Amino acid sequence: MTLPWDIRLASENARFSMAFVRVGLVPEAGSTFFLSRLVGFSKACELVYSARFFDAKEALEIGLVSRVLPPEKLMPTALEMARSFSEQPPMALRLAKELIVKGAFFHGLDDAISLEEESFGRCQASPEYRKAVLAFLEKRKPNFKKMRSTVF
Repeated sequence: MTLPWDIRLASENARFSMAFVRVGLVPEAGSTFFLSRLVGFSKACELVYSARFFDAKEALEIGLVSRVLPPEKLMPTALEMARSFSEQPPMALRLAKELIVKGAFFHGLDDAISLEEESFGRCQASPEYRKAVLAFLEKRKPNFKKMRSTVF
C-alpha cells in the first residue's frame, strides 16, 4: 500500500513482506510498477518470489523506505516533515513533484531537462517566486499560507 507514496518512514519495529505468492496471488495495485523502480529489478523479483519477511533496516538499505525511526519518534517526525513541506511555495512544490515522477518513471534525460526548463520559467514568473526572493532579501521567512493550493 505504501509503494506509491513519495516518502515512506518506518518504525524500527516494522516488518515487511510482498506476501502475494505465499497465498496464491500476484502483486496488485501497481506494486510491480513501483517496487521494481524503488528497489531494482533483481531485488523486486527476490522479494516477490520469496514472499519472505524483512525488517526496517533492510527496507532502508534497499531503498524501500526513506528513514527508519524509533517508534516514539515516527509520528512526531512525520508531522514535522508535513509541517515543513506546508511552508514551501505550493506551485514550486507541485511542479517539483511532477518533475521527479516524470523523470523517475516516464522520461529520459532530454525530456527531463526540457520539462525542468519549462517549469523553472513558470516558477520564476510566479508571485510565489517574487514573495520568496523579497523575503530572502529582507532576511525573513516567506509566508505562502494565503497562496495555498492543492499540491499533491
